[in-house]
Amino acid sequence: MGTILSRLRKYAFLCLCALIGCSKPPTPQPPGKLKFAYYGSLDNQLAETRDHVNLYMVPWWLPDMAAEAQRAAVLGLPLVLMPRNEISMEELRLLFDSLGPARKSVVALYWDEPDANPHPDFAAVRQLCAAYTELAGCKIAASLTGNGLSGDFSAIDIVGVSAYGDGQDALNKSVKTLRERLAPGQTMMVIPYGATPWLNDPMPFVDYALADDRVVWVIAFRYFDGEEGPGIRNNGQALRYKIAGLRAIQ
Repeated sequence: MGTILSRLRKYAFLCLCALIGCSKPPTPQPPGKLKFAYYGSLDNQLAETRDHVNLYMVPWWLPDMAAEAQRAAVLGLPLVLMPRNEISMEELRLLFDSLGPARKSVVALYWDEPDANPHPDFAAVRQLCAAYTELAGCKIAASLTGNGLSGDFSAIDIVGVSAYGDGQDALNKSVKTLRERLAPGQTMMVIPYGATPWLNDPMPFVDYALADDRVVWVIAFRYFDGEEGPGIRNNGQALRYKIAGLRAIQ
């Protein structure tokens, strides 16, 4: 019975998305609404990017998430926490407690590809957030795999899709599919992959976002170096992404 109900729920979600997703043409962004950030953070990223971001992601791999959150909050940046995929509710509660005054700057919690990776129960996450006055309106954000777009992602408030190899074409492929399947109340992010080896031009993603107010975030992947190669900071893309960020947050 549980499997049948799950399938019916998924079917109803997809039907609702199909009926509503394309019924309203895109509306351009109001000035100052769109958020631009880099995926995660490492080293001196906050200081180096502060002049062209208006959102900051605080990831689990930092030695002290609370200290980094406080540094960004003092600069007036809204915060997106990136807990470990396997985090327990008790660990998440301890993280929230550690934030202190920075809690009031947290606008969302982000998970990578929850359709393919472990993740906490999002209903339990919402319940925990509701126990903190500053976090009561906190959003659940996630980037899905391409396969995840055919599933039920109704528990996610701000949805993206990982399309590493598609470059700008993602805007007419997986991003388009995602846009069509958004339910009422859901918004989305677009992700230009500026690190090596992808080297996406960020401007088409920013222009796409500025033309559609259902897109609330542009998340540039990624500023720091990684296993695949240099990040935006060190691969010749830094100025291009700075210009894109300044355009996004105008």
